[in-house]
Amino acid sequence: MKFVKGLSRLGFAVLLVLLCAILLILALTLETRPLVKAGSAAQIEEADSVVELLPQLRNAYLLSEHPQVLTVSAQQLDSLAGVLQRARPGLRSQVNLSNTVAMLAVSYELPFSGFYLNLHMDVNAGSGLVVGRLQLGKLQLPGNGMLWLLAKIVDWKLQAPIASEFMNRVQEVEISRQAVAVRVAAFSDLLQQMRELPPSELSEDEQQKRARVSYYLNYLQSQPAVAERTVSLHYYLQPLFAEVLRRSKDGIAAQENESALLALAIFSGNRHFARLVGLEALPRRGHTENIVLAGRTDLHLHFIYSAAIKLLSDQGVSIAIGEFKELMDRGEGGSGYSFVDLAADMASIRLAEAALDPDNAVIVQQRLAEADDAKVYFPQVLDLPEGMDKETFSRRFGVVDSPAYRQQVAIIEQRLQALPLYQP
Repeated sequence: MKFVKGLSRLGFAVLLVLLCAILLILALTLETRPLVKAGSAAQIEEADSVVELLPQLRNAYLLSEHPQVLTVSAQQLDSLAGVLQRARPGLRSQVNLSNTVAMLAVSYELPFSGFYLNLHMDVNAGSGLVVGRLQLGKLQLPGNGMLWLLAKIVDWKLQAPIASEFMNRVQEVEISRQAVAVRVAAFSDLLQQMRELPPSELSEDEQQKRARVSYYLNYLQSQPAVAERTVSLHYYLQPLFAEVLRRSKDGIAAQENESALLALAIFSGNRHFARLVGLEALPRRGHTENIVLAGRTDLHLHFIYSAAIKLLSDQGVSIAIGEFKELMDRGEGGSGYSFVDLAADMASIRLAEAALDPDNAVIVQQRLAEADDAKVYFPQVLDLPEGMDKETFSRRFGVVDSPAYRQQVAIIEQRLQALPLYQP
């Protein structure tokens, strides 16, 4: 009896210690004010500078058998922090550069709490990748130790020491107030190891999704060829959803809609989307026609890509990427900022949201299956401002989130709301 009482007291003591430890950690990590106060609109104002970074990344991949030097400017870092902030509500981030240290600050507002998680991390210039100060709230953490632990967790997940080895390939980090330059040894062997990793095991739900996507892909590929070289996206979307309506059973309409939209994105957008649902990439083209929306190929691609990103991530990420792409296009050599393109992004996200809503999934199927043309789900957009360089955009709209900018976005939202697909 005494032994049982002793175990009970020990158990109570352990629980009390754990509770105290949790309360202490919360007291050290949670704060009532954000560390980062920078607004995303100001950060992404230099989004066009990121265009110069893209060739570097592409060349690093293509020439990975050779040592590389990747240089990222302070403007580019700030712009990337801004798009992250717009993609994740409640998240704020900022990067500041000194002559020897890159300082990353992140604040995340916890839902419905009024508390923030604040992270401060310093990356020091020098040989290799060196993390100096690392602080979560008031809790000081060992920077290099946490970096090592993160790499080991990724290695464990991949079942191969790829992350740890890649960290070892970082030879030198140079930091100035203008830019960060990272010298990396050849890493083509690590890329090859990643290609040879066995595919992750799919859950039962994922296997069912893969089977549905495969079915709808085969259905799209079986559609009769058309004589014209240019065809509307609606030529494929309408019969696709007629088939979705025929196949759907009670309770799974939203899942069928998701799979059909993913199949359409793979077929008419990017064949490599197939790999994200466990399928092999399609041959070079799933179709031979030039597919358009509102008479334009670029709007079809905006529509399809944004829908795919929405289905594979969430709305915030999809909108942020679309908006950021338009801001990048303001720079020299770009097509200019286009509210037309942004409207196409927003229209596809609205469609994906409605299609995945269990309360509206069947209605979406019925209306798309019966639609005579794309006007049921795609608004008038060609009268919206587009082709604006940075100077023109600044003169007309100032910055993102200005009243004039918000008014233009509100016009798009009103047109989407008025579409037949979304009427009661």
